[in-house]
Amino acid sequence: NHLTLSSSDTLIDALYYRAEHNGELEAYRFISAPEDHQSVTYWQLLQDAEAIARRLELQADPGDRAVLMYTSGLDFIRALYGCLLAGIIAVPAYPPKQHRGGERVVNIVRDCSPRLVLCHESALHAVAELCGSLENEFRIVATNRLEYSPSTQFFSSSQGTTAIVQYTSGSTSLPKGVSLTHANIMSNVSALRRAFCFDQNSVFFSWLPMFHDMCLVGSIMTPLVSGVRSIFIAPSSFIRNPLNWLSNVSAYRVTHTGGPNFAFDLCVNRIKEDQLAHLDLSSLKNLY
Repeated sequence: NHLTLSSSDTLIDALYYRAEHNGELEAYRFISAPEDHQSVTYWQLLQDAEAIARRLELQADPGDRAVLMYTSGLDFIRALYGCLLAGIIAVPAYPPKQHRGGERVVNIVRDCSPRLVLCHESALHAVAELCGSLENEFRIVATNRLEYSPSTQFFSSSQGTTAIVQYTSGSTSLPKGVSLTHANIMSNVSALRRAFCFDQNSVFFSWLPMFHDMCLVGSIMTPLVSGVRSIFIAPSSFIRNPLNWLSNVSAYRVTHTGGPNFAFDLCVNRIKEDQLAHLDLSSLKNLY
């Protein structure tokens, strides 16, 4: 299970390694309701990412940008790795939300001049409506209906290749993009691996938005490189009921999880004393 990183490794190398050596193990699980979840193994993830990469190669060139407009879920993760395989620079964002957040997403699309905007088919109309006024020329692609076909040779990324562009929140000014290479990401991942001290029983859990750095690097990329299972719920599920965070930590014997200060305040202020009796948080090794 242990993967020793070399100076030439990228996230793509880690994905292929996991698919080859741990292919049948569950990589990610997304819980949409107490009795409803979707999961993907490392091998399935590679197949899905390759299918997306193959489609992207037909519509964009390596180095072009693709804005990812997904709600939290496995489709975001599949599209992210699909972009990396094709050499397309992923720009993590989120889908249009009614009455809020649209201006930030529009500014991101306007600023990064993407060739593609990727989303789930259920968001196609909303994405087209939001971006309709922009002068940028790009295609909107739904990635959740693409079928797997045999592997071909994809773009050969190096540590110096730009992998993603992350944008600031835009709360005090227009969102600003920061380009991150594979080397930047793997340096961050290596530091987190040293800090988290994973073992074969480690399990990650996150409710944070997937485009947010704490989730994107901390709960998506680092677990993949480390061969650690990662479990998610939607941010709204936590905000609506903070107990959903702790009850899943208890149920899945989670070892690593975290969030910003307000999340811990919500737990203290909204979880009742009688609800604590059913929780067992003894599995936790790192709460950040």
